[in-house]
Amino acid sequence: MDRNLRQDASIPTLFLTKMSTPPTPRQSGEGTVLNLSRTGCMIRSDVEVPIGTDVVLHLYPDNSPVRIEIEQASVRWSRDGRLGIQFHHAQQEDWTNLEALMTQLGKRAVCA
Repeated sequence: MDRNLRQDASIPTLFLTKMSTPPTPRQSGEGTVLNLSRTGCMIRSDVEVPIGTDVVLHLYPDNSPVRIEIEQASVRWSRDGRLGIQFHHAQQEDWTNLEALMTQLGKRAVCA
């Protein structure tokens, strides 16, 4: 899949994420979200995760008490310490929080 074919606009950002793969074998690590959209994100991380691997993400936006959990996502591409992640499933509250975060980040991007 060509990573330049986006379904949704992405917004540049920098905040912490923790990710893990489903059990058997379990792998976990941290990274930095470099950009975010409603359908996925790009992460910089030292953790090598093969393309096609399912992951669980916990997003920790700066200046926010809310943690957003994406229960099911997958690695779409990997290059030079960066991962392209596509979101598949989250609880409704997490989708709502993601939407609110995207709105907040979009306003910051316009004002910058």
